[in-house]
Amino acid sequence: MDDSNTIEPYQDLVIKLHAAIKNYNYQHAVNITDIMLRSHWLKIMDIRVYANAMRGKPDLALHDAQQIIESASDLTIGYIRKANTYSMYGYQLNAITVYEDGLRNTNTKHQQQEIDQLKREKQQAMAQQEKRIDFFFKGFSY
Repeated sequence: MDDSNTIEPYQDLVIKLHAAIKNYNYQHAVNITDIMLRSHWLKIMDIRVYANAMRGKPDLALHDAQQIIESASDLTIGYIRKANTYSMYGYQLNAITVYEDGLRNTNTKHQQQEIDQLKREKQQAMAQQEKRIDFFFKGFSY
């Protein structure tokens, strides 16, 4: 996981936070700390979802991914993790539904790469689901 996207903005926010305190702009300081807390909470939860999925605990991963979605339904991060977990454990239809929810709820320009990722991974889940159906019917005769 690349932390460079988190560290530099964090340093900028700390500088702005100190300036707000120095200038007695306490409301701005509160707003900055809210941004910092949300950003870091999301990053921590993202890692936790991934780790639980990888250690064979999909129920915990899905629960945490849902918490991310409920906290930040406008961001792709929760939808991607939840759908990836479903897909990893063979629940392609559930994954497709989550990808569709993500595309419906997060379609903003500042997340274009992540939205493209949702679209791409939805197509992969659909292809995987199709393989699963084909496999089932290949040996079946009337």
